Amino acid sequence: MQSKLQNTGEDAYFAASNSRDGFRSYYEHCFRGRVDRLFCIKGGPGTGKSTLMRAVAREGERYGYRADYYYCSSDPTSLDAVLLYGEHDSVGLIDATAPHVFEPQLPGIAEEVIDLGQFWDAARLETHRGDVERWNAQKARAYRVAYRHLAGVGEVSDNLRDIIAPCVDEKRLGRLALRLLRGTREGQGTRRVALCDSVGLSGCVRLDTYLRRSERLCLIEDYHDSAYLLTERLSAEAVSRGLDVRVSYHPVLPDRIDALMLTADRTAFVVCSHGEVEHLSHAFPHARIVSMKRMTVSERVRAVREQLRRTTHLRDALLEEACLQLDCAARAHFELENIYTAAMDFAAKEQFTQALCRRLFGE
Repeated sequence: MQSKLQNTGEDAYFAASNSRDGFRSYYEHCFRGRVDRLFCIKGGPGTGKSTLMRAVAREGERYGYRADYYYCSSDPTSLDAVLLYGEHDSVGLIDATAPHVFEPQLPGIAEEVIDLGQFWDAARLETHRGDVERWNAQKARAYRVAYRHLAGVGEVSDNLRDIIAPCVDEKRLGRLALRLLRGTREGQGTRRVALCDSVGLSGCVRLDTYLRRSERLCLIEDYHDSAYLLTERLSAEAVSRGLDVRVSYHPVLPDRIDALMLTADRTAFVVCSHGEVEHLSHAFPHARIVSMKRMTVSERVRAVREQLRRTTHLRDALLEEACLQLDCAARAHFELENIYTAAMDFAAKEQFTQALCRRLFGE
């Protein structure tokens, strides 16, 4: 299934994913200890968590702060977090509600909790108790089925990798990895997780940050799930050289790298399907294209071609079914948002947001 490219114009990433193992959060790695002050926002759907984060981020940018935006992996139209870096301090705001629960370790010192429940009309919400319970149950049911399908995607992908791996010329692959890393600059050996892909309520979505922020771009055209053999080589070699690396893990298969960037010289490697390569090569004409098919031994592939075809078809069918169930979850989620939005005092919340901005950035 081809990903939809989301152009944000921002340094945008994901910090969680819907995976073969269920919901997978990278919050601890992405946010713990990353800024001087961290605000953990609690509140139900439709209470304006994302709007609050964006308002603070825009105000911070107006004062010269650089912003990293983290979008929700399930609903990539809303935010999970923003991190703001200024000349003398840094601040972050994160959605700390389930499923990505994040609790302060130094409350009142380095972290604070913002409870948006203070702005809703609890009596009005009580009149919708039955609707909230019904939509919550429908949403949970759809996610359960979706995660079963994603677990199947993982199992079939493992089978596919077992079939294709013996067809790859390991020596040729090793030489390619070394060529691709030729001339890269050493750094501090840092490794940062920053996801660019998600599978959620909008299907398969790819943020364009790795593509747009790169000065050197390599599109790795996948061939029956063999591309991850190359990204593993690139990552291991980069670590051994002490390069600064930003890594994106596959949303469904979190043991596989689907993109990485060498931050010192802004060199990006992005795994793409055949259709995505055709589209992206027009959008990014400076990109170098590497075909994983050329890394395989044709005689070996011919011997398993029919098995590869059947297994790939099964994997794609399971992923499509998972996305259909996530679409069902989306409908329930937006119904819940409507209920909570109608019960919110957004005027009072806006006053709170303005006061928070003044506290953080001054008058």
